[in-house]
Amino acid sequence: IFGVDENPNLPIVSILGPAERSLSPVDTLNLYTTTTQASCAEKASTISYKWTVLENGVTVTKTSFSATPTKFSLLPYQLNVGSVYTFVFEATAKATVNTAAITGRASTTVKIVSGAVVVTVVG
Repeated sequence: IFGVDENPNLPIVSILGPAERSLSPVDTLNLYTTTTQASCAEKASTISYKWTVLENGVTVTKTSFSATPTKFSLLPYQLNVGSVYTFVFEATAKATVNTAAITGRASTTVKIVSGAVVVTVVG
């Protein structure tokens, strides 16, 4: 597998699960990824990771509580009801003596829907 300009270091990335999903505000968000490189990738090519979050098409700041850069996690009530979020995961293979830096990307869409209302009557 070769990328742009025959660069063998292109990271092949994916976000596990469906491309589109729905959550309620009380849900914890956990996004898991996979990253691989072709067997012919240069050993000197190290990979860095980055997440970008868009809310209704506008970049917003959301900080994952996961210590693992390939996993994005948010606690409940961090996302707004009615909003559609796009989570973009990037893996960049740094430049080497032989090749330029190159980035692989994957994204998933998360729609935040109203949760069920629960009423408790006492007495």
